[in-house]
Amino acid sequence: MLGRAGGRPAKDVFLRHGSGDGNCGPWGYCEAIARPALYRSVLIAIALAVSTGCEKRKGPEFTATDPAVPWRDLIDEGAPLPDDDFILYTSEATKGLFPVSLAVARIAAIQPDEPAPPEPDEYELALNMEPLHKFLQWNSAFDDMRSVSEVFPLSRIAMNGQRVSMSSVVDATQAMTGRLCLLYAAADIGPTESEISGVLYRVSDGQPLAAIHARGIYVEPEEDDKEAAEAEEPENELEALLSPCTPRLVAEQRFRSLTRDCILKLLANDEPVEPAPEEGWVPQGPLAPQIWPPVNRNW
Repeated sequence: MLGRAGGRPAKDVFLRHGSGDGNCGPWGYCEAIARPALYRSVLIAIALAVSTGCEKRKGPEFTATDPAVPWRDLIDEGAPLPDDDFILYTSEATKGLFPVSLAVARIAAIQPDEPAPPEPDEYELALNMEPLHKFLQWNSAFDDMRSVSEVFPLSRIAMNGQRVSMSSVVDATQAMTGRLCLLYAAADIGPTESEISGVLYRVSDGQPLAAIHARGIYVEPEEDDKEAAEAEEPENELEALLSPCTPRLVAEQRFRSLTRDCILKLLANDEPVEPAPEEGWVPQGPLAPQIWPPVNRNW
């Protein structure tokens, strides 16, 4: 019969290979073109995902945000600075230095806010610490040492509006009834290394007793090395949480440990003083007799 091909109407044959009315059937010409294009898009997306995932990500480049605090801002020039250790500036034995309350103050150099860019050596000193967090960290380092009654971080309120300097920090410590003051500053040398330098002052005369320097180095382990280490020595969640994971945290932990060793060294060289009344003090009047049992008087 005319108009048939393979037992089907000629119109069906025309529609299967594409008709001019844009109506493609379920096996039509439009679907035959769309499927290969879809397959190619999926293959390209998978290839991009695989190549991106295999590429090793690079860490951010190290940039120092603020200038480092020079050594001359912590102590007078010419004083020696140890390397990852502490040094005592006095070899003579002290007398009656302990017990003490220790004040800690971390300072930083910040660039002033000006319309014009500041010079490289142009900076201002400011207190750079969170007293609530540092209070727990420092007191935990001396919680078993009876000769150190307390460790308190200095806040901006304690400065009473004075500019931050060696003398003003020591004066603020004396106003807070502290007997020792630790003035220190931290600096990031590179992406994997940090250092902290500090000077321990005696508040009564402003004399520096010791200098402390700590260095912290930390390199993020590779994923394969980290999994192998965890498989050999699995650590609990608390140890993993308390272990330092940045160069700054490593340096801070080292600095607190060296400060504790320095205080112990000063304590060993200190001679205790027996408490005695002041010279020339004479009690006035007779002492009141003791009444027993005590009488409760309702005034």
